[in-house]
Amino acid sequence: MEPVTFKISNEVSMIPVIQVAAAAYCRAAGAGDEIAGQTELVIEEILANILQYEYLPGQRETITLTLSLRDGVLEWLIRFRGIPFDTALLKQWEKKTDISEIVEGGGRGLGMRLLGQLCDEVKYRNMGWQGQEICVRRSIPVREIKPDPAEKKEVPSESSRIIIRRMRPDDAATISKLAYFAYRYTYVREEVYEPEQVRLRNADGRMKSYVIVNELNDEVIGHMAQFPDNLFNAAPEVGAGFVHPHYRKSGGFNELTDLMIRDAQAEAWQGGCGMAVTSHIYSQLAALRAGMMEAALFVSHVRPLAIPNIMDQAVSRESFLYLVNIFTPNTRQPYYAPSRHIETIEKILRNLSITSSFVDAPAEVLLPDHGKMDSHTDTQLCGYMVIRNWGSDTLRQVHDVLRRWCLDRLETIYLYLPLSQPATAVYCKDLEERGFFFAGLMPGRDGADWLVMQYLNNQRYDYKTLKAATSFGKTLIDYVSNCDPM
Repeated sequence: MEPVTFKISNEVSMIPVIQVAAAAYCRAAGAGDEIAGQTELVIEEILANILQYEYLPGQRETITLTLSLRDGVLEWLIRFRGIPFDTALLKQWEKKTDISEIVEGGGRGLGMRLLGQLCDEVKYRNMGWQGQEICVRRSIPVREIKPDPAEKKEVPSESSRIIIRRMRPDDAATISKLAYFAYRYTYVREEVYEPEQVRLRNADGRMKSYVIVNELNDEVIGHMAQFPDNLFNAAPEVGAGFVHPHYRKSGGFNELTDLMIRDAQAEAWQGGCGMAVTSHIYSQLAALRAGMMEAALFVSHVRPLAIPNIMDQAVSRESFLYLVNIFTPNTRQPYYAPSRHIETIEKILRNLSITSSFVDAPAEVLLPDHGKMDSHTDTQLCGYMVIRNWGSDTLRQVHDVLRRWCLDRLETIYLYLPLSQPATAVYCKDLEERGFFFAGLMPGRDGADWLVMQYLNNQRYDYKTLKAATSFGKTLIDYVSNCDPM
């Protein structure tokens, strides 16, 4: 039985509400009416005592109550911020047996005696700034709760047929549900949880959705979408891949991804790309099957993800491997790359099956007074700076934006340097001295590619937790880890 938590204001009128909810929880857990009724009595006694004795007159606070059942033990955990307990005095009340003495002391001990009769254990704890905690436990017999046969779904066999097609407007609600089934509320693109946004973005081109349909019952069982490349207009991202848990082994994603790649080629995109998590290898394998190969590692890219039945709840920010399939591989412009990274950049190019020539940067670079740089932030506490053209003021611009974003407590900052411009090779060392470090490559329009750098704001990242599906992926992770100045 999963725990349930209630938050209420410290008002007497809220007690009946919590009593009813607590009793319903007990019945749902398999306890009988007698235990449910006793639970109502315990909740009333605890909350009444808190409201009477633990607050100053007129004090407005919140009380949190969590009910849980595990291994046949029912637990009430109440937390609030009131007057600190005198735990020694409370223990004395527990031992008193003379009713008249309890009444003369104000009657508080009567409730404590009641708790002692109905419960196995009561603990009081002061938690400093967090306030107070009361934990009450009792053992209860519960009936076995058997799964509802109606919840079982027929999983298509290998011979069952699936259909791949573009999304229709009435598919939007199902797509949002699939996102929830796959990631709960942790997927990085918040818009996929809003059916109206899914419809709107597909209509205006910000999202191009495809669905997998079970032909047996016309049910939408999977989804994937293309998102335009707004930075470099070169390779749209393939993402938002969700499948209903009951159909995870039904297939279809390979066929769907192939269709999306063909569409991207027909629309004159110069490549396709995907971001694959490093907490497991499954999304990497899907990208690899679509012909995408590792080109960069985006460290600490999003908040922790929850992926039911695949991984435990993550406790650190998720890193992503960036994988790309370049459709026109032999049209790269010459690279002005920093010398210390040329060997690794060559390895990435070989991994992508593309080639580029390397040009030595001049000792001095003549720059205009003003460069051009774009910058923006996202909802994952990340910032992005794109140097479109170097200028004499570019390093100062980067420093000013970096300082502001660090003060704003952004977690990770990414910097894109144009490899087709000599200043990238000349000034990359200055940026590394300021804390930026190597991430990898990203393709640009007409072969004008980009060197990606990254900056972790006061983070010591644990690279040992990252998983790669290929030996090159592991090599890239190791190289990035060694470049991290922390």
